[in-house]
Amino acid sequence: MMRRWVRLGLLVVTLVALGISGSQIRLFELELDDEQSFERVFTDLSWTLALTLADLRAAQQAYVAVGQDRLYWTDRVNRHLETVQDSLDNLRQLTTNAASIEALDSAVDTVADLARLDARAREHTNLEQPLLASDLIFTDGLELVARAATNIELARANERTTRNDTVRVVRSSQVTVLATATTVGIIAILLLIPMKGGKKSFSFAKSKLIYFG
Repeated sequence: MMRRWVRLGLLVVTLVALGISGSQIRLFELELDDEQSFERVFTDLSWTLALTLADLRAAQQAYVAVGQDRLYWTDRVNRHLETVQDSLDNLRQLTTNAASIEALDSAVDTVADLARLDARAREHTNLEQPLLASDLIFTDGLELVARAATNIELARANERTTRNDTVRVVRSSQVTVLATATTVGIIAILLLIPMKGGKKSFSFAKSKLIYFG
């Protein structure tokens, strides 16, 4: 009777341990999904931001070009600047890596410099000084846009590395829990196997050996 209760208790403990392991593995899977989802969102936003910067640069060059509708292109520059600033704020909220935060902060400062440069270029165009405006847009403006794009790419690369490292750690923990649960299950199965049949078989085999011996 005592052995039956021991075996029943062992079975219950094993089932509980396996249930806890299964729940932990499920939590790891949810964490992995979150990390991969955030990485995809961050990557998509950063690529979209890079394209918006390119459109901003093109719009700035257009409104200092001869024969272009200045009001149309300056309006597009305004909208692109607003989109870039909002996108940088969104990326900043998703960032977990310190280096990525620093890179995005640098990008924010660079875009602010670009906005001030754009204001000066517009002043030149309003004063009918297109050469000075073009010089700002095609020299300092291009440099600022390139610097902002570089910082955004740096943030994206750092963030991807951080997320990948986190995924590897979670995967390793998941494998450890799975291996532990498998070991517990195997040990429980071995302990729960009835020994009487094994003893009888051993005795029968021993008698056969003696008979043939």
